[in-house]
Amino acid sequence: MTFQEFLIKWYGKRVQDFTLEKVDGLHLLPEKINENQLPNLDKCQKCPARIFRQDIPFWLGSHTNKKLMVIAQDAGKGEEDYGLNTVFSIHNAHTNIQAYFEASHKHKGYYDLFRNLIGNENFLAYIYFTDIVKCAYSTFGKVAFSETLCKDELFFEIQEVNPEAILLMGKPAQNAFKSLSLQSGNTFEEIFTDACSINSRGSVSFTHYKVAGKNVFFIPHLIGNLHIAKENKETFEVFKSSLITYIHSTIS
Repeated sequence: MTFQEFLIKWYGKRVQDFTLEKVDGLHLLPEKINENQLPNLDKCQKCPARIFRQDIPFWLGSHTNKKLMVIAQDAGKGEEDYGLNTVFSIHNAHTNIQAYFEASHKHKGYYDLFRNLIGNENFLAYIYFTDIVKCAYSTFGKVAFSETLCKDELFFEIQEVNPEAILLMGKPAQNAFKSLSLQSGNTFEEIFTDACSINSRGSVSFTHYKVAGKNVFFIPHLIGNLHIAKENKETFEVFKSSLITYIHSTIS
């Protein structure tokens, strides 16, 4: 299976309209994504998790040998909200950054996070974004992770992209990745860990692992609804800044 065939399997034949095969790998043509594109009606009928499909993953230039691969849990509700549902809806950060910022109050936070992790305004050229499950299977809580089908090809995707490092955002994505990794016989070597209290009842944690020779970072979903107490906000901002600095220095 080629990488384009992999994308067509999960996102439909229209992938051919906005991708281009070159010697150095498959290139995404984001300017063509919205040209005469009808919603993807192929809902993966064999899978019970066919709710809100992610239209496409997102990257710029060749899909291979990225500095960082960012993996979230699932596509999340977005297709019905923003018209085109990509990972973190970040497609719009390239095609129309103002529209991207206006679509959600969280988007400026995502933009700043990834820009600082890479240390470059053109961070999209260095990151490959994807989700473990390509639709919003968790939206209504009716489908178990074990029932989803596209999760089984996550490691094909990782092998094909061959990133220098992998970043898992949020506990659900981290737990799923760890479970799939252990099933594949991978071991986790803990390099560094840190944690921060966010209120009187809970905390968030960060861990840097080595998995199959790659740097793998488990980070909190920093742009999500963390319910940070007023008295913890300053400490949390220091924690957030320190882990961004740590990741950036590790992959630079």
